[in-house]
Amino acid sequence: MGIRKTLGEQPRYVLFSFLSETFIISCLSLLLSWPLIKFFENISAVIFLKR
Repeated sequence: MGIRKTLGEQPRYVLFSFLSETFIISCLSLLLSWPLIKFFENISAVIFLKR
């Protein structure tokens, strides 16, 4: 993104690029974190039910 700004890209395209990249990264992190959340929920349920 810094390269686009340095090369003189119009501000609205830089903004659109930033927002779209941020949205994609957020969606990917949500998709990758979902199995981890379920995994730790199962582990915590097993640990606390044994007590």
